[in-house]
Amino acid sequence: MVKFRLCQLCGMSMADSRAFYCDNCRPVALLRRRKAGAARIRAWRAEHPDQQAAAQQRRTPLRTAAERGYGTEHRRLRQEWAIKVAAGSVACANCGEPILPGTPWDLGHDPRDRSQYRGPEHRRCNRGWSRIGSQKLASNPYKPARTTAERGLGGDHKKQRQLLLPLAYGRPCPLCGKPMLEGQPLDLDHVQPRVMGGAGGPVRMTHRQCNRRAGARLGNRLQKRRRQAVKTLRNRW
Repeated sequence: MVKFRLCQLCGMSMADSRAFYCDNCRPVALLRRRKAGAARIRAWRAEHPDQQAAAQQRRTPLRTAAERGYGTEHRRLRQEWAIKVAAGSVACANCGEPILPGTPWDLGHDPRDRSQYRGPEHRRCNRGWSRIGSQKLASNPYKPARTTAERGLGGDHKKQRQLLLPLAYGRPCPLCGKPMLEGQPLDLDHVQPRVMGGAGGPVRMTHRQCNRRAGARLGNRLQKRRRQAVKTLRNRW
């Protein structure tokens, strides 16, 4: 049995029961929908001029390659890393897996400071993280990001890492026990966590993945204790 439906514009019966408009009215309905959407966008822009200005500033592209972090210095560093990548002795700074010779790779930037580099990364890791990471950084735009010096990772920390990095190759990681190889992403870990006052204390070289996994576990434990303390205070009152 054929089901019929009336066009919502002209009222003509249609054999297609899944359509809302007939063939003659469909372009008109599409045009009306586009005009209504444009009107809603204009109304929102008029009500939120500050957010519109911020969005326009985020969409404004940086013109030169140097302003986007891909200038002469970037190309020089990439050429230096290309020799090691071609030899197959470099691991991805994002996922930690080795970058095989002939695999597309990028020289990854620090997402908060494009003048700093994380090291070679798989192209899929670098460009996939850029979309996810930008969303994470923009998820809370009202919370100011502390500087690296305020977080205990300033110039002194970087100098210590440069001095200890060549001595760490071949030694076991203090956290997982596996050897630390050249090309693997390594971090200068604080023996006493920085949140517990260990910013100026002893340090050690560890795998980046091990260090950040341990930091995540510590953060989860501290959050759990904080929630329990808040719950206890609420029960008292």
